[in-house]
Amino acid sequence: MRMNTIESGRNAQEIFKTNAVSLFEAVDPYNPGNHVSGWLCRAEGAFYGSLLINEVNGGEAPMLVRGTPKIGYPFDKQGRWTFPSAKKINAYEKLDGTNILEFEYYNSLGFKFVSYKTRLLPFLRDGGKWGDFKSMWDRMIERHPAIPTLCKVNGCNVSFELYGSANPHLILYEVPLETAILFGVNNAGKIIDLHNINDCKVPRAKLMATIDGQYVESYQWQKSEMQKKLVVLVDGESYRGIEGQVWYMTLDDGSVVQFKCKPDEIESIHFSQGRRLSRTTVMATCLNAMENTDVLSYDFIVELLAEEYPHELISLSKDLILETVKKVQRDLEFKQIVIEAYKDVGVSVLTDKRAVMRALSSRFLKTEITRVYSAIMAYETVGKK
Repeated sequence: MRMNTIESGRNAQEIFKTNAVSLFEAVDPYNPGNHVSGWLCRAEGAFYGSLLINEVNGGEAPMLVRGTPKIGYPFDKQGRWTFPSAKKINAYEKLDGTNILEFEYYNSLGFKFVSYKTRLLPFLRDGGKWGDFKSMWDRMIERHPAIPTLCKVNGCNVSFELYGSANPHLILYEVPLETAILFGVNNAGKIIDLHNINDCKVPRAKLMATIDGQYVESYQWQKSEMQKKLVVLVDGESYRGIEGQVWYMTLDDGSVVQFKCKPDEIESIHFSQGRRLSRTTVMATCLNAMENTDVLSYDFIVELLAEEYPHELISLSKDLILETVKKVQRDLEFKQIVIEAYKDVGVSVLTDKRAVMRALSSRFLKTEITRVYSAIMAYETVGKK
């Protein structure tokens, strides 16, 4: 007998071990005939972003799809180290962009389908207000045609990062748009180190170090080396360099545990200084939120902040959150102005960057030029229809 919505919701809460679940009904843009419904887990932890699919095209097709989990630090809130004993550690570059998960699901007849999602949506969105992530991802599939085969080849879901100047976050990259495989995760929750992933010639995150002991000393040294290469840009809100590393610790039982390792300046963005959240913390959360919603609201930002910060601290930062949400909305208007100005120039930045930027320098402040260039490259990369 088919479960009703209330029963299926309770089932999702039991499986995800949280009440933070939301019902979804969506058409898969990569399999347009498929109407999929189920539940999405919004709680921080191993099930973060996971799907519990109930139906595909009206037929029962129960399936748990594990998402890209939240990755923590190797220390607790008191600063005590929590490293487990490991047989080996591979440290890969942590790229700063949008996480894309490739996953398989099936219908009631057992036919399998491949699709893609951001963390808090069941599928990639087509034509989102803040960023057309489907168009961006379509460019990556066109560039790396083996991408849709990776789930089947590796027998697991595959986590990617979509990054570049066309998808700006805290770290600004010279490349307009690119992707890299991060790791695999199967639907039992097992993490598969990139070393054991067959990439089929799709780019992968860079291996930065292998560590076989002295965890704390090695962690601190890697942080220090990354900090030396970090450069603050003119706008004061973005950087050149490396956002950090992800450590994959293979334990004695063969399981893999992930930890983040970031240079001090980037790490401090994610930790509160004093009695309020930092401006950069709230901005970084807004940038991540834009991957999953067209309506950037105070309530949604609070929901995301609550995954890492106490409610008391968030409440004290209410004015800052409201101000930052307005700033992000103003930034969207700024990008629209840039594109109109760029069209007036009548020259492509891809053929004569110097002429374009010289023409626009009289219309924008010197401190805005980095943002101007990023907006133009985003438009050239994914904005044109």
